[in-house]
Amino acid sequence: MKKILLILFAILFSTSLLAHSSPEFNSKDNCRKKLSMLQAISKLKGYGGGEIMKFNSYTGFDQRTVLIDGHLNNPIEITGYLRLPEGTGKVPIVIYTHSSGGPGDYVWDDFVYHAAQNLLKEG
Repeated sequence: MKKILLILFAILFSTSLLAHSSPEFNSKDNCRKKLSMLQAISKLKGYGGGEIMKFNSYTGFDQRTVLIDGHLNNPIEITGYLRLPEGTGKVPIVIYTHSSGGPGDYVWDDFVYHAAQNLLKEG
């Protein structure tokens, strides 16, 4: 059993270690705003009327870092897609993130579409 686990860990770490070492991959050609997932989402049926926004955020690695404002030393820029329902009243907010532990990729698009539609129906 220990050998099997050792082999699995070795495969896991060695495959992710070489993930970005492909010589034919050019990040300048493949990682552009025109190819952004957010651009594609904003064009899907049912997602129109929103806007792509950028805002600053910070990552606090532990409670102490946040208490002494150490997290402010490493700001990051986050890009997201914001869509609000019509009207000027208060609205609840739901944030989907890739690290939320939510549904797998095979159901993600359908899940997001129906979740957004249900939230819009509720106002």
